[in-house]
Amino acid sequence: MVVFKITNNISGKHYIGTSFNSGFQRFEQYVEATNEGLDFPLYNDIRENGIEAFTVEELFETTDKQELYELETDYISIYNGESLRGYKIAQTAEKSANLSFGKKALFDSNGVSTAEQPEENPKSRDKKNR
Repeated sequence: MVVFKITNNISGKHYIGTSFNSGFQRFEQYVEATNEGLDFPLYNDIRENGIEAFTVEELFETTDKQELYELETDYISIYNGESLRGYKIAQTAEKSANLSFGKKALFDSNGVSTAEQPEENPKSRDKKNR
């Protein structure tokens, strides 16, 4: 289990979350969820800035669930970050079965995105053209 930090390198905003697997894998799930039309600050940032604007860092690994949540709270304070608790990943069983995490990593060893940017949302495109 890990506490991780997602940083928007354009705005400097930090998002702090936990995962029973990997912070990198969780970010991949958040990127997939941006196509679901959900209105959460991180998803809006990803749609607006593209995934290359973000870095992911695993801050602490533990086997103790209580410690995991305590550390999450501490890191939110330390980085003046926003909690990712309660974010919906919005995957259907069929969609999640088609995901291929691990075949092509979205991040290099420094936590920098290496993937292609997802297609731009028409609403975002309209905003940029105004």
